[in-house]
Amino acid sequence: MNPPDLDRLLHECSADDASYLRLRLLFDSLARSTPPDGEYAPSPQILEALRRITSDLLGEHDEDRLLNAIAESVAEVLDAPHTEVALKDGDEMFVRAIHNPLVDHVGDRVGRDSAIFSWLAHDTRQPILHDDYTAFPARRSVYEGVSLHAVVCIPILARDDCLGILLLGRSQPDKPFTSAEVQHGILFAQMVALVLTSENKLVRVRREIDERTRAEAAAHRFQQDLKTLNQVNLDLAAAPTLDQLCRRAVELALEYLDLDRLSVFLVDHEQICLRGTYGTDSKGRIRDEHSWEEPLSTARWIQAIDEAPFRALFWQDLPLHDEGIDFGIGWRAAASLWDGRRTIGYIFCDNLIRRRPARAYETELLSLFGATLGHLLALKRGQEAQQRSDEHLRAITENIRELVSQIDTNGLVVYVSPAHLEVLGYPLDMLRGQHCLDLIHPDDIAKLADLFRRIIAGESTPLLVEYRVRHANGHYLWMEASGRVVRGDDGEVTGLIAVSRDIHERRQLREVQVEEDRLRLALQKEHELSEMKSRIMLRISHEFRTPLSIILTSTELLDRYYDRLSAERRSAKMADIRRAVERITGILDDILILLRKQSGSMPAHAEMVDLRRMCQQAVAELASHARDRTVVLRLAPITLISDPALLRTVIVSLLSNALKFSPPDQPVIVECEEEAETILLRIIDHGVGIPEAEADEVFKPFYRASNTGEIEGVGLGLSIVQEALEVIGGTLTLCSAVGRGTAVEVYLPRAGTAIQQHSLRSGLTAPE
Repeated sequence: MNPPDLDRLLHECSADDASYLRLRLLFDSLARSTPPDGEYAPSPQILEALRRITSDLLGEHDEDRLLNAIAESVAEVLDAPHTEVALKDGDEMFVRAIHNPLVDHVGDRVGRDSAIFSWLAHDTRQPILHDDYTAFPARRSVYEGVSLHAVVCIPILARDDCLGILLLGRSQPDKPFTSAEVQHGILFAQMVALVLTSENKLVRVRREIDERTRAEAAAHRFQQDLKTLNQVNLDLAAAPTLDQLCRRAVELALEYLDLDRLSVFLVDHEQICLRGTYGTDSKGRIRDEHSWEEPLSTARWIQAIDEAPFRALFWQDLPLHDEGIDFGIGWRAAASLWDGRRTIGYIFCDNLIRRRPARAYETELLSLFGATLGHLLALKRGQEAQQRSDEHLRAITENIRELVSQIDTNGLVVYVSPAHLEVLGYPLDMLRGQHCLDLIHPDDIAKLADLFRRIIAGESTPLLVEYRVRHANGHYLWMEASGRVVRGDDGEVTGLIAVSRDIHERRQLREVQVEEDRLRLALQKEHELSEMKSRIMLRISHEFRTPLSIILTSTELLDRYYDRLSAERRSAKMADIRRAVERITGILDDILILLRKQSGSMPAHAEMVDLRRMCQQAVAELASHARDRTVVLRLAPITLISDPALLRTVIVSLLSNALKFSPPDQPVIVECEEEAETILLRIIDHGVGIPEAEADEVFKPFYRASNTGEIEGVGLGLSIVQEALEVIGGTLTLCSAVGRGTAVEVYLPRAGTAIQQHSLRSGLTAPE
């Protein structure tokens, strides 16, 4: 029966005395009251106490004496000085039996407000534990002066009904009840149910024996059979494997329990079927029945057995057969194998061979045998599963080079695989018990400590982490680790398992690769720089040659023929010299701007600029170099805040390029558009255009498009424009087609914020 909904219980509970917090604590104890699958088997001392109580049950008809006898046995066997039995009477509960030398409250009412543990065990049908009962201010008055610490309340169940509570208490501090002791208590609670239930198997046996003339002999035989069953159970517990346990169960049942035949079947919950193990043929010989299988959906008798009292059934006057052969009429009996949570199998028996009449307690004896066998099967199944898991894990961890380690929540190493000795050089015993950070490189400790804390807290689960660990020889190795948290049966984190691998060589190779890449990149840059220097020198020498030749020729002509030349000719030659000098000066200025920007020493200052006037001045300045070209200005009066020198450089460079690469019969168009925060300056030419593949290259210093031919220029125009725009906060887009021309759009901010930020970054200001 599932525990009732917590919200419903909290709704029904009074808020006085911190009931909400107490209920939370009580529900936390539910998980601790049930041991993991396959860990419980009654001890010989417990079985002997149960046998003694069973014997008393057969010979004693006074219910109160039987309940007191059970309370005394529980107190003695489970070391519970305070033991009491409280039973339901309608909607109330009263103390019926008590074992405590200090108090005697038989007949007292067990109130819901004070005995919250007892009533919660009643409502949830689950054992309720608490390690320090003295911490509860609203504990029952029956405990005053007793100073109980550990308390466990176990429901007394008969089918789906709770008849009352078996309460165990200890006064010693720091001595809580273990899961095994709780299971022992459950067995004693079942004995109380046998006493109280009018339909229980032992009471029914007693009544039947009382009605027969051979009551004394039958009672004695039942006692002997119970003793024999106890010994059989002890022998079964010694079986080394699950398969041998099933075979041994058949052998011992035939030899000691006076059964003609017995078969053991196990439930395969994954395949939803029933599988055979061992049984008995018509001659009484043990046979292998592993090949037998039946789907659970067709086994209709299964539900009848599971729903029967104590999960056992007896059939009288049924046809008996074996391997298709009819052997007449007889009786058959069956019981489920219960592991505490679910049915894991069934046992069947009949009287096919000797036709022995059924004992009055045949079903009850088989039920007790099935209950113990079910617990032993679950225990053995869990042990074998754990053994297989351990062997599999051991086979993996002992044969891989990866380092497998288990670390608890305090950071202490619990387990290390053998690879630690091979990789790190430390004996395994030396590593166990150490803190996981003891051998970590000092520079990695903080990172791993924070990571460990977050993993244990459930905040982070990294896929991979790299760190350094000290080898036994003193040097450090690079490791790469992955891990996952380990949780207990209650879902709480108990530590983590880490798998680490040696990546020292890989790390060194990576560092070598990084260094090689760095050197390769440096070599490539050096090569590019060398090529650029060669290209620069070639370009500059080519560009300087023409104006220098003009200067040289003009000066020689003036020097030799000055007196013969007319004033007009002398002025023309002087003008040629000035233009040549201006050409050289312009190239040097462009180079200087580029060098200043790259070195971070380009000064800039913001002031109000008349954009239309600046464009007009640029056109006038370039008119002498492009007398046969036409410039169309479509400009409205526009002002903005910018660096006038850098903005002039942008306009002159773009306009100079447009004039140089345009045919004489096609005008260059300069126009502006005002937007909310920016001003768009557009310069359009109908010249040679830029090849699409070189659209990005033309912004590199000293790069000239492949279709420029012998047109003058060193390839600095667009790179200088881009550098200047970066300082003043502008951007540039370029649209070009070979043979059709180029359109350059420059977006300029109205405010000079970018210039101020540049000045702050570079620490430079423009001269006053």
